[in-house]
Amino acid sequence: FGSDSGQFGEKIDDIWEEICSNRNEDGTFGLPSLLPTLNEYLTFGKGELILVAGPTGRGKSAYFLAETCNALRSGVPCVVIDTELTDIVYFPRLIACLSGVTVKQIKNGKYNNEEESRIKKAMEWLKRQSLVHEYQPIFNKMQIEQVFRKWFNKGRLGMAVYDYIKPSEKFNAAEISQSLGLMADFLKSVAGNMNI
Repeated sequence: FGSDSGQFGEKIDDIWEEICSNRNEDGTFGLPSLLPTLNEYLTFGKGELILVAGPTGRGKSAYFLAETCNALRSGVPCVVIDTELTDIVYFPRLIACLSGVTVKQIKNGKYNNEEESRIKKAMEWLKRQSLVHEYQPIFNKMQIEQVFRKWFNKGRLGMAVYDYIKPSEKFNAAEISQSLGLMADFLKSVAGNMNI
């Protein structure tokens, strides 16, 4: 059995101390979301899995990109496994999020001096952050766990983002539901076991 086995009463003081140490002055717990309304329902806490579901093109990836930037600004090291965006596609979106300059301007180079300064400032800041972005188009449990474990063991993983879970083959509705559930269960176990 795991290292947590034993009498629960023996762990109560340590558990309570951890709960108290994760409280924030504003009444939130853990890492608050960028969206104040969302903080009424959840914050990013150690060992927790947060799933966001919705139709294609509704901003789920953009939301988690913004939350990744928020975590980095809060000093939380992040590892992002991305099933859709290579580094060359992810990077302009990341710089846009940090600088406020549009992705289109970043790509086409049509920005003014002040915007260029913000881009360069964002790039220099980003170089000092603990951020890993890995492109893995296929859901592979062993590869995913290896990436997270590698950075966890180096002490450089506080928040993991997996964008996004999807079945790799065409199934009927029941099989899709089961497949997505198993993927979510796996990611939950990673978050729980690594306390991230």
